[in-house]
Amino acid sequence: MVQAIAADLAAIEGVEVCTSRDSRLPELHPAGCSVMALDSDSATREWLQQSCTAADWTLLIAPETGGSLLARCQLVEAAGGRLLSPSSAVVEIAGDKQTTAELLESKGIPVPRGCVINSAEELAAQTARLPAVIKPRVGCGSVGVRVLKSNPDLASLGISKPQRLEEYVPGLAASVSVLAGPKGLVSLPACGQRLSQDGLYTYLGGRLPLSEALSARARRLAEAGVSALPPATGYLGVDVILGAAGNGDRVIEINPRLTTSYVGLRAFAKCNLAAAMLAVAEGREPDLSFGGGRVEFLADGTIVK
Repeated sequence: MVQAIAADLAAIEGVEVCTSRDSRLPELHPAGCSVMALDSDSATREWLQQSCTAADWTLLIAPETGGSLLARCQLVEAAGGRLLSPSSAVVEIAGDKQTTAELLESKGIPVPRGCVINSAEELAAQTARLPAVIKPRVGCGSVGVRVLKSNPDLASLGISKPQRLEEYVPGLAASVSVLAGPKGLVSLPACGQRLSQDGLYTYLGGRLPLSEALSARARRLAEAGVSALPPATGYLGVDVILGAAGNGDRVIEINPRLTTSYVGLRAFAKCNLAAAMLAVAEGREPDLSFGGGRVEFLADGTIVK
């Protein structure tokens, strides 16, 4: 994701890209970027605080897990930086799956029915909800997600952190990337998601395009979900389930950051997606065009078709 977005930003005339990398990792950033190697969390925070005040825009890519993304948003905002990604107000809601579901439901946007589970004892009492999906209340990348189908599944699962238990919704898993700015939202073509069938729902990657009808359904649902949040800027990824025959469509979660789908959409696009994101953030009309044949990508962003 970082390589892709950095290359696209660097390709925009007049844009200078300054980014960072973990000093333990090899240099993989594209040419045209100024890259700072950092060896600790404190060094990262210090670099981010200094660089965000000098930059016109700051784009954050970090996991919600452990409050990493939220903490960086708050740091940039406190320093007076200008985010080209969702604000701390958006991240605080979208980073919590239960809070997100409650907000969307209050706005009439369909989500799976669910509740918070804080202990193994609470989980054991939920036999009436099976089959169900359990996931960390705060997390990303499908880590810790499981499908529960029977009582033994409940008994075997330990609970160490708050979880969200929600009804299992059959259908097509899809994701929609949404660009947000002061003049509204622009959704991009929907991607089908590939998930493991071993009960763990491990994210394996995605494919596109979907049919126009399926993509339109997914995009309407995603835009409604993002519209329920505080005003956002930048890129958000919305995971949805599209039920059979148009019934049972649900918003599953909202990712307030760049997602792996960016890489697939980039391969499918006939335009510069980063330039489009910047245009929307600045209140300008984006230049968007797609249609590069079928694209399939893996969870690590590798394009395979």
